[in-house]
Amino acid sequence: MPGSLPEFLLEQLKKIDSTAEYSGRLPKIQSSTGAAYFVKFGSSSETEQYVGEAQSLEAICAAAPGLAPKVLSYGKDGEGRPYFISEYKDIGGLSGNAANVLAKRLSTELHRYQSQRGFGFDVPTFCGATRQKMGGFRLGNNATTV
Repeated sequence: MPGSLPEFLLEQLKKIDSTAEYSGRLPKIQSSTGAAYFVKFGSSSETEQYVGEAQSLEAICAAAPGLAPKVLSYGKDGEGRPYFISEYKDIGGLSGNAANVLAKRLSTELHRYQSQRGFGFDVPTFCGATRQKMGGFRLGNNATTV
């Protein structure tokens, strides 16, 4: 797939499945084994955003397996540009029953899970390109921003 997938990303995909051939255009890459991957490659100024996204998805997967795409690889290339590879989930509209199942999983599994690191993340998180204000909370009746 010359020209459409940077060599660095191809190397990372080969670490996931060395037997496959890869095709497609970012962000959706298809393997010859039938797997599909969501692949992002950014600029060095987006590194925090990529790390926050990866760690957020890892936390969701730990709390509610299968609910979010599994992160397969993330980091930086030799020039400091971030990359991110996860399962590709083809998500369309939900039927009423599927929406109810999703709502139940979100309200029970995610809120029942207790991270060993406490509430929040130790890396910045983003809403789109907007960096969210960092802060933590103590548990109990007097929850305050730390």
